[in-house]
Amino acid sequence: MTNLRWKIDGGILEKTFDIQSVRVMNDFEAIGYGIHELEESDLLPLNNCSKNPTGPISLIGPGTGLGEALLFWNSSLSQYEVHSSEGSHGRFAPVGDLQCKVRDLCILLKIM
Repeated sequence: MTNLRWKIDGGILEKTFDIQSVRVMNDFEAIGYGIHELEESDLLPLNNCSKNPTGPISLIGPGTGLGEALLFWNSSLSQYEVHSSEGSHGRFAPVGDLQCKVRDLCILLKIM
């Protein structure tokens, strides 16, 4: 686990808790598998364009760094495939009033 000395072993979890199969994954990979469970009302469009039902999807957000996942449509499986990544461990440098408000909220919530 990032920033912790924990060792997570899927095989040990399977054996200890009598679970058939355990797969340990990145947090943004998990979000990628669950993103389609959201309702349209849960989403906030960033621009005014039409939605492509099989177009690529990107997920970006704060974590221990800049978490990322990319979803690409696999037409032979008729489903998205999730590819997780770690964007960087850079600093957030807000520009403008809105971004400063986001920074202030992150500080208030103690996530920055």
